[in-house]
Amino acid sequence: MIELSDDWRPDRSGIVVRPDGLETGEITLYVVRRTGFLTSMEVFGVVAGWIAQDVGVALSVPGPVGTYPARAVVTDWLRPAIEAGDPDDFNRRVAASLDQLQQHDWQADGITARYAVHIA
Repeated sequence: MIELSDDWRPDRSGIVVRPDGLETGEITLYVVRRTGFLTSMEVFGVVAGWIAQDVGVALSVPGPVGTYPARAVVTDWLRPAIEAGDPDDFNRRVAASLDQLQQHDWQADGITARYAVHIA
């Protein structure tokens, strides 16, 4: 694993790095919002490094309130762009993956009680 810069902070990058699949050799990039950082050379380099180390990479996006997020393993889909050293193709593939995830058949999360915190 590599140490990530402060640019990866979710409040800056819009990405939450979830090592929740490390036992299976996967890292999930939970894309809360798309930012310019997502198409940066830093993201390209880090993801390329993970894939070179045989770490699987998944993308995930939040669904509407009351649903589970959508997630897909995209390692093999991103690999050709990484092996070609083509960040533009990588960015197109990431964008296409996120667009496809947004079309997901959202499943209810089963949580019925919802509340909001209002700060006066």
